[in-house]
Amino acid sequence: MFLIYDTPSFAFPFWEIRKVLESTGFVADDIAFGISLYMGEEGAEPDKSIMDELKTSLTKLEGIPAGTYALHLNDNFIDKRRASGSKANTLKNIGPNEIIKE
Repeated sequence: MFLIYDTPSFAFPFWEIRKVLESTGFVADDIAFGISLYMGEEGAEPDKSIMDELKTSLTKLEGIPAGTYALHLNDNFIDKRRASGSKANTLKNIGPNEIIKE
C-alpha cells in the first residue's frame, strides 16, 4: 500500500494511516514504513543534525501506527525517471537502527 502526502509542513496525518490499518486488522509485526524526506534548498546536502532530530521526534511521537519505521534523508535532487532521490549521500536509519513503535 502506498500513501503519498504532499505538504510543506511536517504535520503528517499519521492518525489517518492508523485508521486505515486498524480497519483492515493489520499485524504490527508485518508493517514497515519507509519515509523519504528531502532537503528544502537546492544543492543542500543531507544534514546529520536534521536526521538526528527527525529520529528523536519520530521516537517520541505518540498515536502513530505500530510498526517499523525507516527514515531516508536525501539531498534536494529527485530523479524523475525513478521518482526517487536516494543516492550515495542519503542518510538512512535502516536495519538495526530502525525505529520500532509498538
